Amino acid sequence: MDWMLWLEAITTLATVAAVALAWWAIHLARDAVELQRKATLQDVTVNVRRALADLTTATSEFNAELLPYWKVRSAEHAPVEHPDRAAVIGDAWVQQEIKVHAQAHLMTGLGRTLVSELNAMYSFAPHAWEKAEIKRLEAWILGFTQAAWFAPYSALVSSDELSDSPFSMVDWLLKESYGGLREFAIDSLFNEIPGFPREDAANAASAFFAAAESHVVDAVNSAVDRAAQMVAGDQSLKEFRSKQFLEGALPSAAKGTTSAADDEAGAAPNRQFRFRLRGGNIHEGTLRILMSHIATDYADYTFDERVALARRQVSALHFTRKAQADGPERGPRYLVTSAYEPHTSVPRPEGAPIIWVDPDTEGDFLTSFGTLEPMDVRKTAGKETTPHA
Repeated sequence: MDWMLWLEAITTLATVAAVALAWWAIHLARDAVELQRKATLQDVTVNVRRALADLTTATSEFNAELLPYWKVRSAEHAPVEHPDRAAVIGDAWVQQEIKVHAQAHLMTGLGRTLVSELNAMYSFAPHAWEKAEIKRLEAWILGFTQAAWFAPYSALVSSDELSDSPFSMVDWLLKESYGGLREFAIDSLFNEIPGFPREDAANAASAFFAAAESHVVDAVNSAVDRAAQMVAGDQSLKEFRSKQFLEGALPSAAKGTTSAADDEAGAAPNRQFRFRLRGGNIHEGTLRILMSHIATDYADYTFDERVALARRQVSALHFTRKAQADGPERGPRYLVTSAYEPHTSVPRPEGAPIIWVDPDTEGDFLTSFGTLEPMDVRKTAGKETTPHA
């Protein structure tokens, strides 16, 4: 009897020991698997950093290919007529543009590669990342590589000293936000650029491009730092939970501003005006509708008041240059500038030969436009018909 009890006890102990040994083996195996997963994640972060380095190198080379355009006046690389295809290919500026576009195409591909490597990194701990930030970072990378490069390109590779090429910069902005890159571009490109002469536009566009690149680099590094913390931590990767990782690396999305014309006394957004060019048809509508009869693409740029202001500035430059060219040799002088009062503290020069063209609001633009083209703009609200210009 005692022998049977001893045998039963030994069997029980052996079973317990076997279970413990199996548990220990499973635990060791799990630790080994987790260590391997963390080691692989570490390798993936290296791939992410390499992809980012490749992108920044390509960006530098893109800027280098644009460098010749900084060295010459735009008239020196204006489009010319070529007798045949061979002459086109042999044109030095055509060759230079081919190089610029090749670098832009390379950046686009590298942007997709960087996004792919980041997605691989996220997959090791799918619950550890704030999904909204993942999407925003991806949008910024794609926006930077697919679209942002066009800002310095369009500002520099133009054939007009007072070109409105900066407006081609926002053609892509009308399509999507790119995670807030659109709003950042509007702030950078259309905030304080008076009149868009070519040099100012190029400087602003290049500064925007460099700043956008810096934000992409900071945001990607923030994501990689988050992964590095998980690799070094004691928790398994699956235990990490959602956490914001951008930490301000990308600028907050700017909110659109309201139109200064909408706040102008006597020019509420629904106020109706009647507009007629001398010898032309009568048009009725809001100031913005009437603006579209002068600058036909104006409505495309009213999604943000700063962009609309820039469009009015360029339109004013276009019409004043035309009026100056068509006018008498000795004047008057039409000035479109924000370098004087009320935009700065510098007093405006006065004199009979000087006519100011102010595009600050739709109303100001139309009033000033009356000095260039004979016209009449009248309020039609109520019975009162008061000349606006």
